[in-house]
Amino acid sequence: RARGRSCMLQRRRIATSSSPPVPKETARVYFDETGWVEDVPVHLLPDLCFGQVLHGPAIIMNGTCTCVVEPKACAHVTEEGDIRIELEELGVESLKLSPSSPMNPVLLSVFSNRFMSIAEQMGRTLQRTATSVNIKERLDFSCAIFSGDGGLVAN
Repeated sequence: RARGRSCMLQRRRIATSSSPPVPKETARVYFDETGWVEDVPVHLLPDLCFGQVLHGPAIIMNGTCTCVVEPKACAHVTEEGDIRIELEELGVESLKLSPSSPMNPVLLSVFSNRFMSIAEQMGRTLQRTATSVNIKERLDFSCAIFSGDGGLVAN
């Protein structure tokens, strides 16, 4: 058995700073809660130091990714240059949906397709591992996902 090592994946500590980070530029950004926000600071990840805190809204860019710090969120730079984003505490009441609250059609479609995909994968696994001819060849089975109260979620 062989074990490889790579210097690319080693964690390295970055410089420390308590001064507020200086943005590289600003941008106009749209958020669902607030609408368009002018002059959102844009920071480059390699320019940030350990101990610096970015209060949202803000954007942190790297060579291959972009992190958006939403309003009412806070991004902390860790010792190794990672970003830890803390969200504002939400009360339990704000998480409850009333029957009259509007559903987000995009999220509904995403979760619906995800649950259907899980049910289909269950069926393919059952077909692949079955010893019964009825299941393996005739496909005489059904897989479904049910909610906690017994309601059908996906079939």
